[in-house]
Amino acid sequence: MVDGAEKRRNNRFPAEVAMRYDFAYDVETKLKIQVKKEFIPQKLIPKYPAISKNVSLEGIGFVASKLLSEGDFLNLELYLPHEKDPIHMEGKVRWSKPVQPEKPNSKLCYETGVQLITIEGKEVEETIYFDEQYKILWSKVLDNILGGYHLSALKSKESDMKKN
Repeated sequence: MVDGAEKRRNNRFPAEVAMRYDFAYDVETKLKIQVKKEFIPQKLIPKYPAISKNVSLEGIGFVASKLLSEGDFLNLELYLPHEKDPIHMEGKVRWSKPVQPEKPNSKLCYETGVQLITIEGKEVEETIYFDEQYKILWSKVLDNILGGYHLSALKSKESDMKKN
């Protein structure tokens, strides 16, 4: 395998772009991340804030001030705008690297890629399906995070094609 070659099995969808498509304002998808540790009650382990960067069928990328190690298991809470309850997920860190701060003297941040194992207690791998109508792979991860955006975007595209 060539160094730097794509290792993902599925496409990623930029969360910011998807959200801007349907809204006239920028939306930040906020996360709380918590490293799972054996023999320590979860309520005693701190949670760290993060901001999502992208999402795929079975993964999520985010930026946080916490450096994570490859192989760390995480509890994640994703907070969607206008939703009262977070989406609960569990995942495994695949990689984490420093990100150059946008402003001088800003705190160093880390971009992290996580393979999601469960979403709302359900195995992510079991939720992946092929949407026959729109001919795309989809999953509970995408459905919960992006909601019906893919359907409205595809319907709009279909409508435009019929007009032409």
